[in-house]
Amino acid sequence: MAHSLLHGEHIRKIGIVRGGRMGEFFLTYPALAAVRNRYPDAELVLFGDDWQKGFLQHYPDVVDGVEVLPMYAPFDRAIKEPSLKRFINHMAKEQFDLILQLQDDGADTNPLVRAMSPRISAGYAALEAEPLDVTLPYVTHQHETLRAFELLSVLGIDGAALQPSFPLKPTDHTGYADYYHPDGREVIILNPGADDPRHRWSPEAFAEVGDYFSRQGFRIIITASIIEHTIAESVLYVMEEPAEALVGVLSLPAMLALFSKARLVISNDTGPLYAAQAVGAATVGLFWGLNLLHAGPLFGRRHRTLTSWQLHCPQCGDDTLFDEWPQTLPSPGGCKHDRSLLDEIEPADVIDTTERLLLDTVTGLSM
Repeated sequence: MAHSLLHGEHIRKIGIVRGGRMGEFFLTYPALAAVRNRYPDAELVLFGDDWQKGFLQHYPDVVDGVEVLPMYAPFDRAIKEPSLKRFINHMAKEQFDLILQLQDDGADTNPLVRAMSPRISAGYAALEAEPLDVTLPYVTHQHETLRAFELLSVLGIDGAALQPSFPLKPTDHTGYADYYHPDGREVIILNPGADDPRHRWSPEAFAEVGDYFSRQGFRIIITASIIEHTIAESVLYVMEEPAEALVGVLSLPAMLALFSKARLVISNDTGPLYAAQAVGAATVGLFWGLNLLHAGPLFGRRHRTLTSWQLHCPQCGDDTLFDEWPQTLPSPGGCKHDRSLLDEIEPADVIDTTERLLLDTVTGLSM
């Protein structure tokens, strides 16, 4: 049942708490779009990170503003910091009608939300976390997009798409014009990076797939951030057929625009994969174990996945199922090696899956 206090005429200012990296943003974007669709006249503010502030200034249709969250964990210690006190006092004066906590289990985030004094607070909480006005139990293994939509449904915010199209601008396509010149071939993009090295498919495997589709007449472009330049260079070095690498030269809007024009994107489970899906690209995603549950595509018409169920470190044999990366705190157990857990995925299977998807989707735009 929708919360009885949520009436459109009373909702003039909404905050959504969801910081994190690119992947977290694009998994949450459908919820942002749903809230915007339900309350088009309300001011929508994202509580997030610096990169989101810079990025979303370019897309005012997504949110009206971004407030960068100061350090808040653990909250009982952080609240003693003058910067957080000033932030909370300022946000309380903004008089939010509704703040949604889509960040985490609420242990430190829910006290922050309540301290900002919204008229209604809603979100998730683990058993030991402080509840909000509308609270759902935090279940660890749940798809992040569906988690957000579950909360929205309880609040009566529905009717929006689970895979909305991110609103690119025509000028975004000028961002790659200096680095890419069309030659009539359709493009397949390889994205071999990932923050967690254990969730990267090997450069040799990416190279084998790239060589195969290059021989089929596709133009192969390798994308990577500047900090992942060695990964892209490794793929390029191993490939036998011509390919191009765009490493650290594209802005995020330009990269999204390039993805939107590609025939298909093949990527590890990482932010650019979700970004490509958000702008309409067909994708083949390479996932490890439970990550497919948390972030796999919700629709199969234009998206395919291959999953590795390698749950033990290839180097030491330790169980990696609940390990986080990087391991920054001393612990008596847990694997600290960075060997890939995706190498049981065979290049032949990726090629077969990609060919089937190419047959199942409409031919991409000529670049």
